[in-house]
Amino acid sequence: MQRLKGVFFILTACLFCSTAGTFQALAPEGATPWTVTEMRMTFGAATLLIWCVVTHRLPTTLKGLPFTSLAICVASNIIYQLLFFSSLKVIGVAVGSVISIGTTPVWAAVLDWIFRKKRPATIWYFATVLAVLGIVLLNFEKLDAIDPIYAAMPVLVGLANATYMVVAPNIMSRMRAETAILLIIGTETILLLPTLFIFDASWIATPMGLTCSVGLGVFTAGIGITLFIAGIPYVSPTVAATLCLTEPMAAACLGIFFLGEAATALTVTGIGLIFAAIALLSFPHR
Repeated sequence: MQRLKGVFFILTACLFCSTAGTFQALAPEGATPWTVTEMRMTFGAATLLIWCVVTHRLPTTLKGLPFTSLAICVASNIIYQLLFFSSLKVIGVAVGSVISIGTTPVWAAVLDWIFRKKRPATIWYFATVLAVLGIVLLNFEKLDAIDPIYAAMPVLVGLANATYMVVAPNIMSRMRAETAILLIIGTETILLLPTLFIFDASWIATPMGLTCSVGLGVFTAGIGITLFIAGIPYVSPTVAATLCLTEPMAAACLGIFFLGEAATALTVTGIGLIFAAIALLSFPHR
């Protein structure tokens, strides 16, 4: 049951985070990866601050906090977001998502083996192959030839995301998920604050700009990241990374059921493969 609890948290987090590319695409002209990231962190931190105040979960002391792990999480999350939003502008949402999310489980397995000497269970390899193949089929019709230099950006996004997954449990062992995320993205908000004065931030004051900022902050950062971190203690980082492959599937399902997009044979097959991967990873195994 504990494993299923973790799977539920992570899959729900993916549902919220699947809106990130859409919100970023709706951002007005002039929005840069730096200012988009800062607004996402600002509204995300505000959401968690309100929650922690209402529920009396603000940290009473920072004594014993693993500051090294906190610094790594902050750095990897900033790098992840800047590279992710930058790559979307160059190679598009479909290609960027396939490469960044598809490489994350591989990086997570490598880092978990290097730093924790843990190897994934055999079933993980089968589930990961199914899930990666699934997201490729989901976006197959949108994939075009791209410059290898730009393709490297989402690969590094996958590395930064995997680093975050492997290190975050060190902080989770000392405090609740929402408190840990408040410290992480609150620190990021402060560090990135100068970007609002360096880059054009006038787009934020427009109705669409404010909608984009609030959507990214509340749904993908405040709720999505917190649910994801809450689920990690119940599953390994490698399993969590593979479950993240459901994010493009969630985006595809939202498009089919709410936006009236066509459900092609490739799309349906891709969704089926990802569901199969989820089933393989949802239950205890050796």
